[in-house]
Amino acid sequence: HSTERLGGGRPHAPDAPGQSRAMTQRRWWLLGIVVVALGLRVWAVLTLVPSTENPPRADARLYNMLAASLVEGRGFAWPEGGDRHAYYPLPEGPTSLRVPLYPAFLAVVYRGFGPGHYTAARLAQAVCGALLCLVLYRIGVLWGSPRVGWLAAFVAAVYPPFIHFSYYG
Repeated sequence: HSTERLGGGRPHAPDAPGQSRAMTQRRWWLLGIVVVALGLRVWAVLTLVPSTENPPRADARLYNMLAASLVEGRGFAWPEGGDRHAYYPLPEGPTSLRVPLYPAFLAVVYRGFGPGHYTAARLAQAVCGALLCLVLYRIGVLWGSPRVGWLAAFVAAVYPPFIHFSYYG
């Protein structure tokens, strides 16, 4: 039985009796931060968007067109006939003008809720934004200290631009 931490090489002492309680408390606090982040983002999606099915605009509109194309089985392509309402005319057919990950994410949402269900997409973005707090907490702890992790998670939870991008589009 090895007493070394994974990848660390330093011996790991068994948890002290109060240590597991402190760890449980830290997890509850972290969960609280994520819940606050999710609550703020869901509130923004449901109250700050003029209509629950307000169509996306600007770049978000283009990403949604690509997601709809993926759901319809036409691949990563602009719609038939192109799009004359974009900033620049978009030709019909396959494209590499946009990166594929975000349209693929939207396509997964639209496959479950139907193309054009913008509220579902915005709520999925809200969940991702709330989960970002966990990622930033972990990065802060690994690269800084637990205090840096807590600060990063809290700031990400309440940072207005992060909340804005949960419902923008």
